[in-house]
Amino acid sequence: MLGRRDVLKVAGISVAIAARRAWAAPPEFWEAKPPAEWTGDEVHSILTDSPWATTGLVRDAGVERLNTSAPWTGLPTKTKPWKVTVRWESAPPIQAVLHSPEEVVNEEFQKYYVISLAGDARVTGLLAADRELGGKLSVLRSNTKLEQQNAPPLELDKLEEVSQEPQRALWFYFSRRRVITAAAGYLYFGTMIGRFQVMAKFDAGKMLYHGRLAV
Repeated sequence: MLGRRDVLKVAGISVAIAARRAWAAPPEFWEAKPPAEWTGDEVHSILTDSPWATTGLVRDAGVERLNTSAPWTGLPTKTKPWKVTVRWESAPPIQAVLHSPEEVVNEEFQKYYVISLAGDARVTGLLAADRELGGKLSVLRSNTKLEQQNAPPLELDKLEEVSQEPQRALWFYFSRRRVITAAAGYLYFGTMIGRFQVMAKFDAGKMLYHGRLAV
């Protein structure tokens, strides 16, 4: 038979469990309802401020930096308040916003993790109308990395400049041959565009959509 102390102990545990359930955070809107029911504010949020999209940190080196031999040494330290959005274009929740269910999924997204860079033209517009575009794209490939906290980094396979209304954008492609899992911890994207370094950090543990890692 349970004594008085045992009864109080059991009751206390039950109350604690009930309290945790009562204070448990509600599911995120992308898990709680289908994309067709997302509000305008929710759509804006998932595209600009979510586990798949964030404002990149922009640093100005002060001079053109086109050296490919040591892309991660002597990093600039002067932070600029310019807004550049770094986003996982290939992530299913992003695609759910930008395309209807009837549209065919971009085949490239099945082969690549695709991260886009859009925003302040002082950064993303540097490649436009440039006679040396081919050479600069080559340099960008050398100066771009997608680092995993608990695994080797992914190398950039290809890069393209796209029109992403009302802005221009750069799309960075990383092969899915090296699989990213939720156990990857944090994911770090970094690139050097001319004199500007852009960096962003993502938490793989939060990039879940319908219970699965969505990248």
